[in-house]
Parts: sequence; structure tokens; C-alpha cells
Amino acid sequence: MNRTILISMTALIFFVACARAQQPEAATAEASEGVPITFVLEAPANSAPVYLTGNLEELGPWDPAKKEMTFRDGKFTTTLAVPAGTEIEYKFTRGSWDKEALNPDGSVPGNRTHTVEGAATLHDSVPLFRGLDADIPYPDPTRWEDEIRAFEQLDMRARYAANSVVAVGSSSMRMWHDSIESDLDPLRIIPRGFGGSMMNDALYYADRIVLKYNPQTVLLYEGDNDIAHGVQPETILDTFQAFCKKIWDSREDTHIYVLSTKPSPNREQFWPKMQELNDMLAAECAKDDRLIYIDVATPMLTEDGKMRPELYRSDMLHMNENGYAIWTRVVRDAMLEAEASR
Repeated sequence: MNRTILISMTALIFFVACARAQQPEAATAEASEGVPITFVLEAPANSAPVYLTGNLEELGPWDPAKKEMTFRDGKFTTTLAVPAGTEIEYKFTRGSWDKEALNPDGSVPGNRTHTVEGAATLHDSVPLFRGLDADIPYPDPTRWEDEIRAFEQLDMRARYAANSVVAVGSSSMRMWHDSIESDLDPLRIIPRGFGGSMMNDALYYADRIVLKYNPQTVLLYEGDNDIAHGVQPETILDTFQAFCKKIWDSREDTHIYVLSTKPSPNREQFWPKMQELNDMLAAECAKDDRLIYIDVATPMLTEDGKMRPELYRSDMLHMNENGYAIWTRVVRDAMLEAEASR
């Protein structure tokens, strides 16, 4: 082999080695700099301005007014450079959490998600945004029919003490079922919490899960899901008044204990509205001796009014044993004191 060929082969090997050495750098650079992810949203034109929010630094993170989308040809769009392997979580708003995107039935959707593997265009549609003053209608209460029938099946086998307390409400009440009877002893409890119910659901099913027991006492927790759904405090109060009337039309001496809406970190953006509802419920209860308002919210906040994550499960919405310990103490003390004076 002559000297010229040897030099040429050496140069070629060196060039190939350099090229191979540079490939991981290029891949790493692409991963760190990001690949283009385009978000395309179909929504009514009068929804503008629309913002993209999510867990990425460019989106706040979770700042509802950080990244405004461009409206063109009937669609809202924006593009971000996102590193490969990133798990994106995102939502759409009109600039605040009081104006976030909703499902067609008015319910609040979960976070949209996408794992970045390469360049992509993500298509979404939003028929409805929560308005600051818009009152989203209650969903159809018959969605809980199976759970109510399960209670009725249970009633065919169970026997309840006279003048038991009927405890009705949403999942915070339902998830108390395992211990509420021992927690509130010596009060006798008929636990009737169901699903993610709302005040309108309690009203709709009152005949079947409250009045059938001819209760002397009712313990109620509703309003949490109502606010998150978009129902305004005034509408919730009207529905609560209708619930009370229905109970008293059946038995006018029934005491109704009303729990305040709890301050969940997962719903911190709704807390001002929830406080407004709590004030309304407290004021309503002050008008009638048969209504007793129980403030479970204040003990669940720090002295400076901050949320307490240690009281909640990992979803930061439902309480753990620490949260229920507060409810047990506050609710039991309030009810025993009031019931003793009857």
C-alpha cells in the first residue's frame, strides 16, 4: 500500500469517527432545545383572547394568562419548543381560572396530556368557557341513579335507630362512611354521601335518601362541586333553600346542620367563590333556629389563611385521616351541643 492511499484512508477513518462523535451531541442538543409542538384549538370566535396554560416553564407554569394563542382562520394556535421525553399537561383559559375551558355539559375537564416524542400538532376543541358572571346550569341529577338504587337495596336489609342523623353530601361525605358512625358516636348516623354530588342532587333525591327515614336531624355537605362546576353562589343558596323547604314540608322540626365548603389546595382558584358561598350559608342559617352552620373551613387553614396540604390525599382534593380528624372534632362538638338543648 503506497503512502498516498494510506494517508487517504486515515483521513477517511478520522472523518467518520468525528461524524459519529457529533451525532449524540446533535441528538442531545435537539432534546434540550426542544421539538416544535403546535397547539390548535377550535373554539367560538368570541372566546378571544384564549390562553394556553400548563406545567411548562413557558406557560407560567400554570399561569392562566401567560401564553396568548393567535386567532386565525377560525382557530386558536400557538407553537412551543419542548424537549423530547417531556410529559406536557395543559388547559385552556380566557385569562383567569374563573374563565377556564369547560366540557360540553359545563363540567370542569381534567388536564390534557401529551408525551413529546417528536414534532406534533395537538388538536383540541372547546365549546364553552366559564364566565366570570356566567351561571353554568346544574348537570342532570339522574346520573347518580345507580348509587341511589344501591342505597335502596341496602335499606331492604338494614335497620336504623329512631331519630338517626341522615348524613348526605358529596364525596367528602361519602369517603367518611367507613368511620363517621364511630367518629360521631353517640349520635346514630345513616350515611348517604354519593359521588361528586351537588346541592341540586341532594334536593332531587331528598325523598329517596333523606325523607324516607323521617329524620329529626340532617347533616349536609354540598357546594364544593357546585362552585367548581361553575354554579354561582346565589344559585346554590336558592337550591339550598329549596332543599330545606322540602325537608320541613315533611317534618317541620328537623334540624339541618350545614357544613361550610372546605379549602382544598386542588381548588384554590375557586376559594374566593367558596368563601362567598360560606358567608351566604352562614347568614341563611342565622335566620332560623332549625339551621346550624358548622365552620369546618377555618380549622383547615393556617393562622394566615393558607391551605394545608397535609390534610389531603395526593389529589389535594379529598381529605386524609388528618382532615377527617378536624371534621370529627368540629362536627361532633357542634352537633352534641346543639342536640343536647333540644
